[in-house]
Amino acid sequence: MSSPLDFTNERIVSGEVETFPPKMNSVMDKLESYSAERNEKDSEVDQKAQQAASSAQQAETAAQEAKTAKQNAQNAALQAGEHATTAASIEGRLNEADQLVTQTQQYAQTAQQAAQNAVSANQTAIQNTELAIQAASNAQQAGQDVQASVDNAADTAAQQAASQVTTQMQAYLTQAQQAASSAGKSAYQIWLDNGNTGTEADFLLAIKGGIGTQGAKGDQGDDGLSAYQVWLNAGNTGTEADFLSSLKGADGQDGADGQNGADGSNGNDGLSAYQVWLNAGNTGTEADFLNSLKGADGQDGADGSNGANGTDGNDGLSAYQVWLNAGNSGTEADFLNSLKGADGQDGADGSNGANGTDGNDGLSAYQVWLNAGNTGTEADFLNSLKGADGQDGADGSNGANGTDGNDGLSAYQVWLNAGNTGTEADFLNSLKGADGQDGADGQDGTVIMQQVANEAAWNSGPKTAGVIYYWAA
Repeated sequence: MSSPLDFTNERIVSGEVETFPPKMNSVMDKLESYSAERNEKDSEVDQKAQQAASSAQQAETAAQEAKTAKQNAQNAALQAGEHATTAASIEGRLNEADQLVTQTQQYAQTAQQAAQNAVSANQTAIQNTELAIQAASNAQQAGQDVQASVDNAADTAAQQAASQVTTQMQAYLTQAQQAASSAGKSAYQIWLDNGNTGTEADFLLAIKGGIGTQGAKGDQGDDGLSAYQVWLNAGNTGTEADFLSSLKGADGQDGADGQNGADGSNGNDGLSAYQVWLNAGNTGTEADFLNSLKGADGQDGADGSNGANGTDGNDGLSAYQVWLNAGNSGTEADFLNSLKGADGQDGADGSNGANGTDGNDGLSAYQVWLNAGNTGTEADFLNSLKGADGQDGADGSNGANGTDGNDGLSAYQVWLNAGNTGTEADFLNSLKGADGQDGADGQDGTVIMQQVANEAAWNSGPKTAGVIYYWAA
């Protein structure tokens, strides 16, 4: 910057030179000397101004570098936040992998338990099938026992024994049906699995055993009391006709039909007649029990005359026909399926199995990078994750808004995680660099009033033709 009163140290002469008075020549010499000195000082001021400008430029450059360093620090903080987010994402995926492993182990345990349950159910089905076959065999044996009892029955006590045996046979048949139902397969299917062939009707006919051969006649027992004698011993009096009449009560009036009651809950299974017999203090096999039901042989009665043969009775309805008559509809297979009860309630959940042993820790991403043949620090590894900037692709269509991601760490939190301590104000202060050194003081500018006065005097006094003083640029 130049002073507004700066004169050049040159005198431009054109034309004739006017002769100045001696006093004016002295003034002009002094002005020229002052102008020269002033130019030297102005040159020094210009140099110092240039130095100040250079220092200012250096200060501005330093400020720009500080600003760039601050921006780099902020970018580094953002990158650290991104790396922290990436690390958190990796950790989250590792946790998800651990959860998948745990679920897989649970699925494996469930599958193993299901396999054990299947094996157990298969064994139960086999046992139930064997029980069904045994029950069917018992039923057939009971039928033969009934036939033998009927053939050997000679009095009322024998008929009662036959009735009890018939009841036992029905119990065996019920047990067979229950066992067949519990086995999971229909009785007809079990019959086919045993090598038989035929329709369901053939199966139903096969269940009925044939009449067994008549057994050998047993030894004659002691004569038992007749039912009439038992009646007399009970305090009754009268003839056998009176006894027979006493068995029939007077016809009562028909009562009004009652409403059907609600189905009662299933009662506990009762003891078999054989078990009751054992509980009463008896000992022996089931055959001994059946023999105990037969009383002593009575005296042979007089042979009666042969009666006329009765007419053949009508064939009884099949169980399937009875089912249809009850209002049901469907095939014989539907009827057999209807004999199977509804599924029972699910059992209580079993207790959780023991936790599996922890797996080996996986390699860190940095270690995998080293194992791949790379070398360097963890910082080098993190820098290697960032590829070169690719060319900008064409703008794609806007996709649907994604779900909000987890909030990233603030720059202040990243600063704390880096090992720093302090408040947010401390963090902000840490981003500001140290104050730069003060620049050198510039030279004080001075307005020379004398120069102004001289200029005014020159402009108002006589001038030498062709001499011009001008402002310095």
